[in-house]
Amino acid sequence: MVVKVADSFVAGADSDLEDWTPDTTGTGYTLDSGSAGAVFVEADTDTADVSTGTISFYFPEPQDMGDPDMYVEVVLGAGTGSNYVCLRATDYDHWIGFRHTSASACQVYRRNAGWASKGTFTATAGDTVRFEVIGDDWDVYVNGSGTPALSFTDSFQNTTQTPGIRTAATASDYWRSWEFGNFLTGGTGIAVPIVYHHRQQMS
Repeated sequence: MVVKVADSFVAGADSDLEDWTPDTTGTGYTLDSGSAGAVFVEADTDTADVSTGTISFYFPEPQDMGDPDMYVEVVLGAGTGSNYVCLRATDYDHWIGFRHTSASACQVYRRNAGWASKGTFTATAGDTVRFEVIGDDWDVYVNGSGTPALSFTDSFQNTTQTPGIRTAATASDYWRSWEFGNFLTGGTGIAVPIVYHHRQQMS
């Protein structure tokens, strides 16, 4: 497994996400569309907050995860609304991602110039949510459970190697940390089985 971007938003001063360098791994964030400062790192709480309801889209840097089999692992904040972490994303209108919609609920959607629900799962503030895809198989795990909270199959953009962050609703304390990466080891092209998986793939 290769971690490409990891960030816990530990900041000495507030910073717009596009001006922020991840505090653990990665080189930054690119605002691809929308409003400057739509996401900002809040120093008082060490969280990523959403400042505007304008639809905005970011790519973490590096954008290319190195493989279309990828994951994002997020610690949720208390904030809720239509803000997504996305996999296999090409822009604000094409991705599969999940949002924290209420105090204890999350939803997964495919966005392809329209909306398609892929299911819901239970998670609350402080929970660790891992969203991953291998081949056409998508799984969600909560707090390290070996049993998926949600599974589905979708071949959408299955050669795309980029994740993203899409926002559309003002929220404080939305994300407390996140990590983006792939399942390769040292560029060998061999997928690594880890405790979360009930599926494995050799690439």
